Amino acid sequence: MIYLEHQGTAGAFPPERVEVVRARGGRPPCRRERHALRRPGNALRRQISLTEANLRFVPGEFINALVDIDEVSLGDTVQKEMTVLFSDMREFTRHVEGMSPVENIAFINEYLAQLEPAVIAHGGFVDSYIGDAVMALFEGSCAEAVAAGVAMQRSLAPLNERRRARGRRPITMGVGLNTGELTLGTIGGPRRIKCGVIGDAVNLAARIESLTKSYGAAVLVGEATLAKVEPGRFSVREVDRVRVVGRLAPVTMYEVLDALPDARREAIERTLGDWREAVEAYREGRLEEALAGFGRCRAAVPDDPVIRLRHQRCERYLKARPKGEWSEVEELTHK
Repeated sequence: MIYLEHQGTAGAFPPERVEVVRARGGRPPCRRERHALRRPGNALRRQISLTEANLRFVPGEFINALVDIDEVSLGDTVQKEMTVLFSDMREFTRHVEGMSPVENIAFINEYLAQLEPAVIAHGGFVDSYIGDAVMALFEGSCAEAVAAGVAMQRSLAPLNERRRARGRRPITMGVGLNTGELTLGTIGGPRRIKCGVIGDAVNLAARIESLTKSYGAAVLVGEATLAKVEPGRFSVREVDRVRVVGRLAPVTMYEVLDALPDARREAIERTLGDWREAVEAYREGRLEEALAGFGRCRAAVPDDPVIRLRHQRCERYLKARPKGEWSEVEELTHK
C-alpha cells in the first residue's frame, strides 16, 4: 500500500506526482531504486524516468485510447475506427543467413529504426514489432496512414545505400493497410496483461500485406481505406477484387504508385487509361476486350507483376471459363 499525506502544505501532491505513484504502484522497487529514492530530490526524477521507460514497452497512445475506462483491468475494451498498417520484410531468412544472434538483432534494429519515424510523423503509433514486421495504428486521417506507408517505403533508400556500400543486398518490403472498426483492450491471464487489438479490420490488413508478395506491390490498401482519402491525393490503380481465405466478403485492393521509384511510377501511370478499360471489361465478363487491354499494358511495362498476373488470368479463363454466373471476384486459396 502507498499512502501519502502532508498536513502542512496545500497542494503538496499535484496530479503529476499522484499519477507517478499510481503508475509505479504495481510493483515494489528494486534495491537500486530503493537506494535512489532515499536521496532527497531524486524520487520524482527517478519515477518519471521509469515511467517514460515503461512507455517504450506499452504505447502511451494505446493507453490514452482507454481513457473512458476508470480502472484498467483484464478484459477492459474500447471500440474505435482505425486504420491498421502492417509491413513485412521480404526474404528475411536470406538476409540473416549466416549472421550471429548479435548481428541478427543489430540488423533488425537498424531496419526498424528507419520505419518508426515515418509512422510517428504521420500521426500513428507502433502497436507492436513481430520480428521484422511492424504493426501500426492510425486514428483519424486515412490519408495520413497511407502517407506513412509511402514514407516507410521511401525511408529504405538511405538504408539500402549504406548496405550497398558494405556489399550487402538491398532490402525490400511490403505494406498493407485497411480501415474499420476494431477493439482495443487488455488481454492475457491473471498475472500477465497485454494491450492488444483485434477485429476483422486487423485480420484483413494482415492479409492485404501478405498479398503484396503475390502482386509484387510496395503498398496495397483496401477499399475501406481509399474511400476515406480525398480523390487525387495519391496516384493509385485498382489491382484486384478478391475473397481472402477465411472471409466471406470480397475486398477490392489498390496499389499506391507514389511508393514506387519515379521512373517506374511514371511508366505505369501512362498505362492507366488502358488499365481501367481492361479492368472494367473484365468486371463485366468481356474477356476478349479485357485481354486486349491488359496486353497493351503489358507491352508498355512488360516487367510489371500486377499487369502480368491479370493478363495471364484473363488468358486462362478464355481457355476455360469458370462455370456458372461470371464474377470478377478471385477466390484465393492461400493466405
